[in-house]
Amino acid sequence: MSKQEAQVHDFQKSLKKGKAGETAFYELFKDKVDRLDGYTNDFVIKRTGETIELKMETRCISETPNLFIERYSYGDEDGGPWQAAKKKSTYYIHFFPKTNSFFTYRTTKLVNWLNTNFPRPWLINVRNKSHNTRGFVVKRAALEEIELNLEDIL
Repeated sequence: MSKQEAQVHDFQKSLKKGKAGETAFYELFKDKVDRLDGYTNDFVIKRTGETIELKMETRCISETPNLFIERYSYGDEDGGPWQAAKKKSTYYIHFFPKTNSFFTYRTTKLVNWLNTNFPRPWLINVRNKSHNTRGFVVKRAALEEIELNLEDIL
C-alpha cells in the first residue's frame, strides 16, 4: 500500500473547500450564472439555461500539469464527469481559484473522450472515512482538443 493510499482523506474539509470554490466562481460570474442546489448541478447559465458541474482544485495550477478525474464514488457509483452526465450537466469545469484558471468541457464530449482514451484507467484510491473514491490522472494538455473557452459559453 502506498503512503497516499494509507492516508484517509478528509471529505468534510474538501467539501468545505469545494463550497468556497463555488462561492468564488459565483462571485466572478454572478451576472451570468445562478447557483443551484449542488446535488443535481452547481450552476445554470442565465443566457442559455445550460448547466455546470464545477470541480475545484486546491493546488496552484503551476504545481501540476494534470487534472484528477473522479471515476467512481461510494463504491462503484459513477463519479466526476460520468455522474455529471447522468445528471444532465451541460458543462464540466475544473477551476483553479488561486489563479482563476478554468478548464471547461462539454460533459458528454469529455466522457466520450475519457472512455475512448482511458478505457481501463489505472485508478487511484482516495480513502474517506465512510467510503472510497477512485479516479485517475489526465494531463491537461491531452484534453486541449475538446477544451472550450469559458467566456464563450457564459
